[in-house]
Amino acid sequence: MKKYVLIAALIILVVVIFTFYTYREQDLGDVLKIDQVDRILLTTEEKELDGVEIPKSLR
Repeated sequence: MKKYVLIAALIILVVVIFTFYTYREQDLGDVLKIDQVDRILLTTEEKELDGVEIPKSLR
């Protein structure tokens, strides 16, 4: 019986640790997976500007 309680406690501990790891405080780059981004497009509400593209080589 103690064996099953120990296994259940271990499983619950792994789930709790994984949950805390998943929802930890992260940088914006980590959340957006910035390494996989091809380009960044900045836009404004002004009609004259269509946007500014930042090439990958400048990052």
